[in-house]
Amino acid sequence: MTTQDQGDFRQTPAQTHRELIGELAAVNADARDFRAEMREFTAEMRELMAEMREFRAEMLEFKSETKRELSELRRLAESRDQRSRRNGVLLEELQGQVQQIAEVLVSFRDEMRAYREEQATQMKRLESLLRASFSQLDIRVSKLEEKLCK
Repeated sequence: MTTQDQGDFRQTPAQTHRELIGELAAVNADARDFRAEMREFTAEMRELMAEMREFRAEMLEFKSETKRELSELRRLAESRDQRSRRNGVLLEELQGQVQQIAEVLVSFRDEMRAYREEQATQMKRLESLLRASFSQLDIRVSKLEEKLCK
């Protein structure tokens, strides 16, 4: 009958030590994998943030252009007496542009809402992965502590 057949009570301290070293190595490997996943997630988040900054810059430029266009339209409206017919046409064009802006803003708001929901879902998934990883680590550590106390 071997020492393995006789159960854990007959293991030598060296065997127990080797087993614990092996389990600790597995825990360390899991921790390294988790760190690598977190680095990837961080890189993805940085890329998303860079894209959001670019999008924001575009929106600010669009806003600035719109303000300039609106300013020009106001100046034209002040000389309405001289250009009343032309002004009517410009006002119709302005309404179309404002409608387009409103549609773009609604679309942007919807995209932002979808982005936030996606990020919330990803964060929940990440939290779930973290909980599972820490739960597994806690179980392993508890087992190791039990073995060490015996």
